[in-house]
Amino acid sequence: MKRFLIAAMAFLCCTGICFASGKAPKAPKQPDREVVYQTNLHCKSCAAKIQDNIAFEKGVKDLEIQVDEKTVRVVYNPAKTDSQKLAEAIRDLGYTAEIISDKEL
Repeated sequence: MKRFLIAAMAFLCCTGICFASGKAPKAPKQPDREVVYQTNLHCKSCAAKIQDNIAFEKGVKDLEIQVDEKTVRVVYNPAKTDSQKLAEAIRDLGYTAEIISDKEL
């Protein structure tokens, strides 16, 4: 009987400590997304301007700019941003940003 009571007390103490930490369980991680924009950039200077600014937008994980095709490919965390916010950030730099592809990775 003593062993049962000791085991029960140890269990209650451990569960109390776990609940007292106040940490909520983490939400399941969302898969990254990739969006490709058609833009009106026309030179390496334009590409550098987009690279220097969009790379530091919240949630951006990877950025690739193709000057010849006039495209900007962005891999981002959908929990932190979305394709519309990224398009707006590109437009704020003075370029067009038409989504031609938006997919889950």
